[in-house]
Order: sequence, then structure tokens, then C-alpha cells
Amino acid sequence: MYDAFGENVVIKILGKNPNMQGCDLLVDNPEAVRYMNEVEQDEHYAIRLLPKKTRFDADTMIFGDTVALISYDDEKTIVRIENANIANAFRAWFEVMWNVSKP
Repeated sequence: MYDAFGENVVIKILGKNPNMQGCDLLVDNPEAVRYMNEVEQDEHYAIRLLPKKTRFDADTMIFGDTVALISYDDEKTIVRIENANIANAFRAWFEVMWNVSKP
């Protein structure tokens, strides 16, 4: 996010101290720590860290029956899929990763 856009896009879009809801999985690296310091966690929003060796060059957002895949490469591709079965499959994968991550 910081490399592609030069700033925290959550704060850019939602403003400082946004009222976040949901869960985020981030790879344990300096950018994740920076993000965690910029966006407050509470009972409605939690972040967990995946091992440093994990590699993600894209984000996945799941909401309702929708999955959004966001690539931060030079093309900055966004793919949106509206399908309940696919959204539920991504939720299941997220839950598995959430359970092996650390707070």
C-alpha cells in the first residue's frame, strides 16, 4: 500500500481515526507495524500478523457475497467477484490463516 500509493489509503479514504470494523491479516514487516500504529484496534476491528516469510503482493477483501482482489503492482488491478460460494470459500481460508496468526 505504501509503495503503491505513498500513504495509508485507509486514512486517505476514511480520514484519521476511522471507525473500522472487521479483521485484517498482515504480513509481519515494518509496513504492517506502521499501519498498526496508524489505525486503532478495538472490539470491532482487530489485526493479526502472519509469519515474516509469508508473501502477499495483493489484498483480499470479503464483504457480504463479494470478494475484491487488489494487486499493488504497476497495473494496480482490482477484481470484484459477487458470488456467495466464492465469498464463503475465501472466508474459510481467512479463518484458517487467522487461527495460525498471532495478535
